[in-house]
Amino acid sequence: MAAHDTQISDTATAAWSTPQKAQEGRTGMAVTIVLEEDPYRLITDGEGHYAVIEARNGLVYSLHSHDRHEAPDTEEGMAAVVGDGWREPGRAMERFQYMARREARYSELIW
Repeated sequence: MAAHDTQISDTATAAWSTPQKAQEGRTGMAVTIVLEEDPYRLITDGEGHYAVIEARNGLVYSLHSHDRHEAPDTEEGMAAVVGDGWREPGRAMERFQYMARREARYSELIW
């Protein structure tokens, strides 16, 4: 296991029980940022569903579909870009770790 993987895992363990902030969306869904490693966020709806989004320059972006949805970096925006992309915790954590490790390569492909 690489040092970077260990750092994320240690941080993740603490973050599952102490979310960074809670926000309320238009639909009444509480969105909580569990982990953040710029530019990625692991978020939860508080109902056992998790998602990974990207946040850059005041906007948030979906990562779960071929069409990258974007919205303002607000509680409503985070919920909107996830849409039906909520996943179980383990799967979302795998995606978060994958994206964090490969940020430089991924950015080059998109931008």
